[in-house]
Amino acid sequence: MLPSQTAALRECRPDFVELRRMAGIRPAMVPGCLALFEKPEQREELLRTAFLSAAAKEAGTARAMLPLVVDKPWLGRLSLYRAAEIARGAKPELAAKLLRAAALHNPSVALREASLLSEFPFGASLFEDVMLTVPGETLAIAASSTAGGARMLAALDASNNRTLHSIASLARDSGIDLPTRQRAAILLGTLPQAEALRCARDDRLYLEQLSQRPETASQFEAFALSYMLEVRNRPAPLAGLRRFTPRQVYLLLAFGRGEVDESLFETAYDALLKPNWQKLEAQPLPRLLAFLSDAVLYGRSPGLPPGVLSKAMHGVRSLEELVYAADVIDNVPSSDLPPIATALADSAGGPLYGLLAARLLSRLPRDEGLRKLAAGYQRFLEPPASLPLSRLFAGHRSLLQRYFFYNDDDGVLSFESFRSSYRNSPGWRFEDKHDYVRVTGTAENGRRTEIFANVPIDLSKAANLQRAAEASARQAAVSKLLSGQGREPEVVVHRGHAFHLDETIPYLTESAQLVILGSCRGAGNVTAILEAANHAQIIATRGTGSHTVNDPLLKALNDEILRANGNLDWRAFWRKEQARFHGEPLFANYIPPYENTAAIVLKAYYAYLTSP
Repeated sequence: MLPSQTAALRECRPDFVELRRMAGIRPAMVPGCLALFEKPEQREELLRTAFLSAAAKEAGTARAMLPLVVDKPWLGRLSLYRAAEIARGAKPELAAKLLRAAALHNPSVALREASLLSEFPFGASLFEDVMLTVPGETLAIAASSTAGGARMLAALDASNNRTLHSIASLARDSGIDLPTRQRAAILLGTLPQAEALRCARDDRLYLEQLSQRPETASQFEAFALSYMLEVRNRPAPLAGLRRFTPRQVYLLLAFGRGEVDESLFETAYDALLKPNWQKLEAQPLPRLLAFLSDAVLYGRSPGLPPGVLSKAMHGVRSLEELVYAADVIDNVPSSDLPPIATALADSAGGPLYGLLAARLLSRLPRDEGLRKLAAGYQRFLEPPASLPLSRLFAGHRSLLQRYFFYNDDDGVLSFESFRSSYRNSPGWRFEDKHDYVRVTGTAENGRRTEIFANVPIDLSKAANLQRAAEASARQAAVSKLLSGQGREPEVVVHRGHAFHLDETIPYLTESAQLVILGSCRGAGNVTAILEAANHAQIIATRGTGSHTVNDPLLKALNDEILRANGNLDWRAFWRKEQARFHGEPLFANYIPPYENTAAIVLKAYYAYLTSP
């Protein structure tokens, strides 16, 4: 047992919710209490919470817990800096596994922090693996005329790895444009340098090579994004895509999904994928559930081959895949449901498949196989019809909200729209504190809402580049103020691009009862939100989000929260907003909590975890 576990063992109670809370306060006691819980999912969640909590504030405790967690798939989510701190003083084999997980999970950071790895005897070998994981990025740094570039070249030259020597050779060849050299670097693991360069100069050959390398997913995704951006701006995108095989088009859509707009997806799907599903069905189709979720979103689900649906449903192994699968189940036509039901019935069971069976049972209520698989899980799948104000106000009269704006042109535009919504609004007081603003709303019943938001700076403007530290300090100023008051927000609003969400999530705690994602395709980030705030209700966007909807909608919601008695009825509120936004097509992209498939199934999973 860990130090202090023996003394703490008498404090253990078979109460998952309480122990999960304690895991964030006294993580050292958790390992000794795990045997009280029969569900392996409960034990895993408690251990994950305890270790990540210890890693953030008690390196010694985290170090002692390493033997229990060192092979866990989530270990890589630890930042490289925290991993290095814990690894110092740990047994060499444990330290090596920990740092490898953290470095390879985010190799871009590890690439720039070679000094952290060099402290350890295995650091040089691990750094070589990092360079091989992101060869295109390695080459770009090595080719730069900077001190960092010189150090990277030296590391490449010092290696005994032939691929790394080839990357060094390409980095020095300034006669070839940088993008071509980066592509070639990605292919060097299996191709000679001359052949890698030949394929790098041809989109079709390059994509064909990448499609055979599942281990290069991150590199492939980077290419897919840039390629789709290029194709989207062409007058005839279909002509550009016809150069690829149907499977290559599938891979572009599946890996580049974050940048694929509706028009491009529909064009490529209808002309190049739909007529070729029979050929595609027999081939490996990575990220199939994510792709089918997009097909559903863009109205392309009718007529999907039964074999494709069955193949997808046999691969549900994570919460992210649970969300995609539930989205498909909710939205495909009834005629496509039988192969899904058969695939679920053939599964090994467990909570992920049990929840999917319960979800599908609402559409196929007479299917006895589903009924058997769903037994014990249906009770967790109740959509939130209302938001209890008692949860929002937590027994007092004041509700705390925090808005996050980010430092680019979109963040500044969103902030100005937010400011306009409240500045001269009756019942609301707007205070500009320079680094942040405080907006206070009061109602006749004495209820009060306080909103705190950082004031963003557009760092995309050259004139503002020197203000990066100031922009970061503004967000920190809000955190320091609220921490000093001992307060955590019950409502969290993320504004700006979805890729900024990683910066918002660390601020989420279990106190969050309502989370609003106004970014484009915010619904795709629900898994990460509910990992941090299991009980939160969520409003998110399925497609494009915009300040033209965000601010009027949020203002109306805050007015309603101040006025409402008892509970906020979501359906009544949403009907009112639908009438108000009549004629605004973007409003249809916003998903209320009672229709948010991702949030409903994930909350069901966490409810299952907390059940006896």
